[in-house]
Amino acid sequence: MHTRKDFEILGRLVRSDEDHGRPNSFTLTYQGGMGGPVFAGRDWPEDVSVPEDVQVDELESLGWVRVTELRGKMRVFAVTGAGRAAWDEHEA
Repeated sequence: MHTRKDFEILGRLVRSDEDHGRPNSFTLTYQGGMGGPVFAGRDWPEDVSVPEDVQVDELESLGWVRVTELRGKMRVFAVTGAGRAAWDEHEA
């Protein structure tokens, strides 16, 4: 079952792809200490929380993202066609 938070994250990922004009991979890493999750190499609004590894895993279980690299809490992933379709349906 998907939650409101799942759609919030999915929507931000889809918008980020649209802002860049093409689908792209996201790299989720963690800063040391109390730094928390960050996206490497992607523009991400400072007022929007970066999803955590468990949230990315939830999106993967829904088929909305595809994880291509996994090391500990680090994830490299991209939005799938099913994820885009889910977002479009949610918006409609």
